[in-house]
Amino acid sequence: MAGLVAAPADLPTEPPPDGEVRWPDGTTVTVPLLSAEQAVAAFWTGVAAPCGDCASLWITEWELTSKSIQTTRGPAAAPTWEFSLKGTAVKVTRVAVADPVTVEPRPWDPNVSPLGLRIESASGMVSGSELTVAFVGAPFPGDQPCGEDYATEAVESDLAVVGT
Repeated sequence: MAGLVAAPADLPTEPPPDGEVRWPDGTTVTVPLLSAEQAVAAFWTGVAAPCGDCASLWITEWELTSKSIQTTRGPAAAPTWEFSLKGTAVKVTRVAVADPVTVEPRPWDPNVSPLGLRIESASGMVSGSELTVAFVGAPFPGDQPCGEDYATEAVESDLAVVGT
């Protein structure tokens, strides 16, 4: 969606009051939220340049709602911005939680398996000695609420490197 979503001038710039993420077991956490303008700006994060030959899709309506998302603790209902696009039935959504989560994995422990953790992406270079792995994780260590501890291991040969 690199530069293809155009926002009207009256899109809210102020963040709404804090919201709540809720898990099926009733556990909740209060989180700061993005404004609608910040959510639209997040569509372009990490994009080099917009598509020069493409027509813009104009946002006509917006609503702060709640949608199911996947977390390291399973599915949860989270505040989500939902945007309607002019002339279409398409709804574009963006989780409205403001603070990004950075995961600091703990040192490898062969006695503790990181079951259920899915690697979102991995990258490296044939001539390099680094493997960069990205995954969705908990914001705190395992001894804190909403926390989890992680471990990783690289298995390599002359032909491949695998992160687990």
